Amino acid sequence: MATASSDAARGGCAPSSCRARPPASRRLAALVAVTALVVGLMALVGAPVAQAAAPIGSFATFSGAISGPSGIVVGSDKNLWFTNRGNSTIGRVTPTGTVTPFTGVGVSSPVGITLGSDGNVWFANFGNNSIGKIDPSGVVANYTHATISLPLGMATGSDGNVWFTNNGNSSIGRITPAGVVTNYTAATISFPSFITRGPDGNVWFLNNSGSVGKITPAGVVTNYTDVKLAGISHLAAGPDGNVWFSAGAALGTITPAGGVTLKPSAKINGVGGLATGPDGNVWFTNVSNIGQMTPAGAVTTFDSSNFSGPGAITAGPDGNMWFCNYGNGTISYVGTEKGSGYHSVVPARILDSRLAVGWSGKLAAGAKRDLQVTGLGGASNVPAGSAAVVMNVTATGSSAGSFVSVWPTGAVQPASSNLNFGAGETIPNLVTVKLGTGGKVSFATATGSVDIVGDVVGYYDDGTGPGDLFTPITPTRMLDSRTPTGNWAGKLPAGAPRDLNVRKPANPTGVPATATAVIANVTATASTAASFLSVWPSGVTQPNVSNLNFATGQTIPNLSIVKIGSNGAIRFANAIGSVDVVVDVVGYFDPTTGSKFHAINPTRVLDDRLDVGLSGPWGPNQSRALTVAGTALKIPQFATGLVANVTATAGSTGSFVTVYPSGVTRPTASNVNFGPGQTIPNLVTVGLSNDGTIYFYNSLGSVDLIADAVGYYAQT
Repeated sequence: MATASSDAARGGCAPSSCRARPPASRRLAALVAVTALVVGLMALVGAPVAQAAAPIGSFATFSGAISGPSGIVVGSDKNLWFTNRGNSTIGRVTPTGTVTPFTGVGVSSPVGITLGSDGNVWFANFGNNSIGKIDPSGVVANYTHATISLPLGMATGSDGNVWFTNNGNSSIGRITPAGVVTNYTAATISFPSFITRGPDGNVWFLNNSGSVGKITPAGVVTNYTDVKLAGISHLAAGPDGNVWFSAGAALGTITPAGGVTLKPSAKINGVGGLATGPDGNVWFTNVSNIGQMTPAGAVTTFDSSNFSGPGAITAGPDGNMWFCNYGNGTISYVGTEKGSGYHSVVPARILDSRLAVGWSGKLAAGAKRDLQVTGLGGASNVPAGSAAVVMNVTATGSSAGSFVSVWPTGAVQPASSNLNFGAGETIPNLVTVKLGTGGKVSFATATGSVDIVGDVVGYYDDGTGPGDLFTPITPTRMLDSRTPTGNWAGKLPAGAPRDLNVRKPANPTGVPATATAVIANVTATASTAASFLSVWPSGVTQPNVSNLNFATGQTIPNLSIVKIGSNGAIRFANAIGSVDVVVDVVGYFDPTTGSKFHAINPTRVLDDRLDVGLSGPWGPNQSRALTVAGTALKIPQFATGLVANVTATAGSTGSFVTVYPSGVTRPTASNVNFGPGQTIPNLVTVGLSNDGTIYFYNSLGSVDLIADAVGYYAQT
């Protein structure tokens, strides 16, 4: 963040230079880039909000025409469907929390629910001895049969049929997608209740006698008894090839052959539901909280005052665990995702389309390209399974003004841009991007063709590694070569690298001595020639990378995450001419204290042109608040920091934008510097206060702002 000093410079440039009109070629390029951005974004407006698993232990609760919810399942439409026993309806809740109730002939005190092989949701009508189904549009059909008696549990078998327990006549029923019912009886079936499809392809059910039965697709019944099954109450298919059950203050497993193991814990109390989570653990609802047990038997519980009689639970389409609160008529979810630690690396090039590194030849409009990020080995190695990568991406040699988007491979291309540039312009931006299918990320450009360069500076692990943690700080000016700050005594000349010590005690305003990396906004200003800056850990050989490219006299910032050298310093080098350098540190990474990172698919949280977040452009000297934490965005209220790409466009004059947390005095700093009519983005890392709100400040004229969240930090 370039800040004002005692001279006329504000935001890294004096007002006179901010107002200066760029060359005609750049004005035209900027106009084309703005047009391309607007067209690309308008075409994608209204796209669904990207969903992601919330941090482990975080909660959200939803209400609305819900009464006595008893069963819950994910439908073929990727929404959650549930039975309302209290008001004889079927409910649907979207991953963002919109609840819709459905009624239909024959829906009567529904209890169990399952997704059928036909794409419909099937449910057991305990109140009128029938089986119902509801299609994704909400149309209900109902089936009756003489053998259906007080149906309770529902499960879809490996044969494509729906199986259910008849509690009233001690039998197991089966119904085909066409509605044909078959009934199975055996001497060992005794008032069955819960039922699940086992990992072995058979259907397993719970008898009230304290035994467990299984039935093959052909209808052959086997019963298992064991003293360890005393008090058994629920069943679910486990992550280890066994059937899991709850029994008093324990969970247990049954192998396909019937071997029983008990896993007791004082944290288990009155289990109301059981399901395997996407994290490979078994999740359960207690009388008043939610718990998880690893296959080895370790238990963790999570509490919330919103819970009331939590019961049936299932893994949701967003990676969270969704469950019914029978006592207060609500549906909740609990987050399952473990945050990621950060791993700094010496910057390494993994993409240069000019030299056939990563791929060969320019990126062309309408021709998405994927880049392999994980498993490359050497200095640039990002391990398989990593959550996200941080890399400096540079566009150069473009044939037209355009923009580039970067997103996880396999996800829908987002309505966002990471880089905006004019024809022939070279411009970089730091990119933090979630890793997609196969450890890859995807690139696309809107217009023309452009060469792309990518330098890895770090990655976020899978949540199990000993990665570093993030701590935000009030933006701190540690270097301004125009002033004594940082003790550089003037511009950085070409070919003469300089160090900046960023750690205490050598730097009294520095980060702790245990810090391993800093996040800093680096601004180049008043350059005598077009050039680029490289930033890397002091004490190592200068890598073949660039962090910041600039034209003669241009003021431009770029966020940098830089590993700290063994001497507590980071090093800067300039390629051509001389340039003033401003460095504002906004946070640091440390192995012992701080927050973990949660990567999300790029999610638009602000576009004032389209009334997303806020409406209408910023005026001069104006700060406006934007709430970024909320259920729909999967950014929790307790998030400690946000990572977002912020784009300024259609500015009426040269100016700068500052992004800062609520509850603090606005720093005299800038995150994005722009000329009149220019479209320019910059990655921003900003701390979050308890209210989940951040502020955007514009200095001069008017400007439209866009922000795309790519991740956030939280304690878990």
